[in-house]
Amino acid sequence: MASHPSYPDHIRQLLQSKTVLSLTQLRHALANRPRSSLFRDLQKVDLFTSYSHAGQYHALKSTVIFNRDGLWFYDQAAFSKYGTLKNTLVAVVSSSSAGMTHKELKTLLRIQVQNALTHLIKTDMLRRKSSPGQSYVYLSHEASRAQA
Repeated sequence: MASHPSYPDHIRQLLQSKTVLSLTQLRHALANRPRSSLFRDLQKVDLFTSYSHAGQYHALKSTVIFNRDGLWFYDQAAFSKYGTLKNTLVAVVSSSSAGMTHKELKTLLRIQVQNALTHLIKTDMLRRKSSPGQSYVYLSHEASRAQA
């Protein structure tokens, strides 16, 4: 009697062959496995979830090669070594020597960032300062780092 691979093993095999898959593609490949079961299965696989597309894309950690900013792009899907968009914004802004503008962040991350930036300002995870030309520069929440 042949044994079938477990769902997490099957997910690993699929991602090894396709590099990046969406939740919809995974569900289809796994015979429409229920979402709740699929999420439990995904937790057992060592993977990254995209910060773009509301976290719908997944890739094995072993296949991802981040650039110097800690980002990796595959077609339209964007991944970060920091995980979520908000964590990525905090890390990128905090490591910047002069802060970053909305336009610079949007260009770097290749997605809309305004709502996440607004939330990070409201929760004191980032600061912002007005700059000439009516734009804001986003800065680290750490006062000494932001001042520098």
